[in-house]
Amino acid sequence: MAGEKKKKKWWIAAIVIVVLIIVAAGGNSEDSDKSGTDSNPKKVSQTDDKKDSNDENKGDADSKNDKQEESVQTEFAKGDVVETKSLKVSFLDCGEFTDYSEYSEPAKGNKIIYATFEFENISDDNEYISTGDFSCYADGYDCESYYDFDQESLDATLSKGRKTKGKIFFEVPKDAKEIKIEYDINFLTSDKIIFVYQ
Repeated sequence: MAGEKKKKKWWIAAIVIVVLIIVAAGGNSEDSDKSGTDSNPKKVSQTDDKKDSNDENKGDADSKNDKQEESVQTEFAKGDVVETKSLKVSFLDCGEFTDYSEYSEPAKGNKIIYATFEFENISDDNEYISTGDFSCYADGYDCESYYDFDQESLDATLSKGRKTKGKIFFEVPKDAKEIKIEYDINFLTSDKIIFVYQ
């Protein structure tokens, strides 16, 4: 009988410890959510090209900066540099890609677009960057990825402070009015950065 009581006490103690660990982990995840997650990416600067073109509008922009900082920005344009908890993403360039062969040309009524990005790992952990984390929507419709193997690849595993730069490609309708490119920051939480192509 004494042996059975000891076994019961051991199981009860183990269950209490597991419950305490789960409660503590839940509290920590809530604290980390409050301290800042990737669900609210923020624009930290602009690339040099965009800065130069915006210098003449600087006076008007300065008066609006305080209001813009209060609201959460969800979409970003060419030239914007966006920061998340772990990455700094620069939207360097975009345009139509025409240097394809006759064997890889787009379907009739479509065109190929590209967007150039630079990623920098600003966290202490390794970060994996993949072209597969990008999606494109033309007037709200999903668009197919296009692969050009002669172009610089964006895919990389970045250690702290390391960078990668490259292009992504999509096939979109020529007459699309609105084209947006989405980057999945975290596939578990569905957090995204939205880049406006046009």
